[in-house]
Amino acid sequence: MLRRGSGFSPTMSSRSRQRGASAVFVAISMVASMAALGMALDLGRLYFTHRDLQLLADMAALDAARARGGCMGQTEDPAGAAAGEAAASLQRNGASLSYLTAGAVEIGREERVGGVRTFVADNSTRADSVRITLRRPIPAKLVPIFSAGPGGTMSVTAAATMRPIVSFDVGSTLANVSSPIPGQVLPSLFGLGGGVDVLGPGGLVGATVTLGDLALAANAGSVQDFLDTETTAPALLNAIADALGATTDAAVKTTLAALANGGETSHTVLPREVLGVPAGGTADDAIISVSSLVGALGEAANGDNLLNLTLPINVPLLGGGELGLRLVELARPAIGPAAVDASGNPLTSANTAQGVVTASLNVGRVLDSDVNVKVFAQLAAASGGVASLQCSQRGRPHPTVTIDAQTSAIQFGIGEISDVRLGDPQAVTVARLPAGIELKAKMIVSLGSNGEQALRFDGPFPAPPQTIGADPSDMLANGVRDSDVEVEVVGEGLASAPAELINRAELLKNALRPALAAAARRIGHDVIGPALSALGGSLGDATVTVHSVSVDQPLIYAR
Repeated sequence: MLRRGSGFSPTMSSRSRQRGASAVFVAISMVASMAALGMALDLGRLYFTHRDLQLLADMAALDAARARGGCMGQTEDPAGAAAGEAAASLQRNGASLSYLTAGAVEIGREERVGGVRTFVADNSTRADSVRITLRRPIPAKLVPIFSAGPGGTMSVTAAATMRPIVSFDVGSTLANVSSPIPGQVLPSLFGLGGGVDVLGPGGLVGATVTLGDLALAANAGSVQDFLDTETTAPALLNAIADALGATTDAAVKTTLAALANGGETSHTVLPREVLGVPAGGTADDAIISVSSLVGALGEAANGDNLLNLTLPINVPLLGGGELGLRLVELARPAIGPAAVDASGNPLTSANTAQGVVTASLNVGRVLDSDVNVKVFAQLAAASGGVASLQCSQRGRPHPTVTIDAQTSAIQFGIGEISDVRLGDPQAVTVARLPAGIELKAKMIVSLGSNGEQALRFDGPFPAPPQTIGADPSDMLANGVRDSDVEVEVVGEGLASAPAELINRAELLKNALRPALAAAARRIGHDVIGPALSALGGSLGDATVTVHSVSVDQPLIYAR
């Protein structure tokens, strides 16, 4: 029997039990919510830590690519320079150097695999990229429900590429087709007959074309495809003309068309070799001198028989004769990076041609005897290589390029040169007397070695050309002494010749030394010197022209 006022109520008891259960559920939900919040915070911290580490890797890769690409000057240890720049980048951005572990900086090159740009480790001269790997511990968890430790290591990678490209040449091969010598040489280089006229009021000097425009005019898929696809000289000449555009002097296009229309199509050339582009990348906006390109193309199109040409000449006060031109090594421009090969030599190098220039003339009479002289000059190659490149930065608005240029000693003298590798010429007959007596002469002097000189070119480009050495004509005119000439009397009838004839031979021998030396100086100044200058050859001097420097910003292409 229930009594009033006992304090017991079924309804109240049920409510108490509900409140207790609710408290339990609230406590459980609060724990779950806190765990979820902690996990969200942990995931957020993990995301932002990974993002920050990736940004650090990107910046380190970009800075390292500048060093490896040659933009900060040439270094003996490119891999070490890249690692140093990566470490400096981390320090500048407030990161720990411990993130760079062993093997974290790799040198390689960019390749496309299945259309995807990938990094391939390669420490050769073809390398154009740096890959950076950063590792750091994963941050400790805010809510260590499942584990209390940091949870392992976080790792990110970034690969960047940068390879500034320099375009330059040494000399100015066949620069002006309106001058007589190149006007004859150009058709001969391309194997054309004398009916092809390339003379005109203008010339190839000053005309330039970009490598990208040339590849487009050749209908190549890319610059690399253009460089590595064999073509013929006429096809490449037509591509040059198409790439020049409508603003180019009509005389230049007329010259190119004349050479292309009669050119030999059976012999192919590789543009990479003609242009002197090393493996490892180039730039679409690299500028090429048309005169250098046409000269190099003509020589390459000739195959092994580069050039063997004889031209009539007439020298005032000396008379008529012949000028001989024989090339034995190609002249090449160069387009490429500021890098060195395994031997420490510049990877991007240009040179002038090597060969022999001769002049044969009758120089008049000495002691009532006709005197003929054959003077030769061995065309020594002048060369230059990209030694370093400093890219633009604060305080230096344009890139700076250093070219190490040098010229070789040239052999100049009287005689017959059958092989340019042999230093001593064969004596030639300069005068004849009765009874089969001949006077033979020879002379050889070494001129024009200047050693290596560092030439600095400051942008904007193209920069004014710089020359080392002396003028070829002046050097040839001033480099010969009378005592350099050797004259000897020979002949089967010499032993039985009368004393009067022998005395005459001796007098002529003594008179020929100064006469031949004077003739050699005159021929060197008036004939061979101008011929060398017109051909862009080197005789103790080298003219170096930097046409362009292509410096794109470093690019992240793989992570």
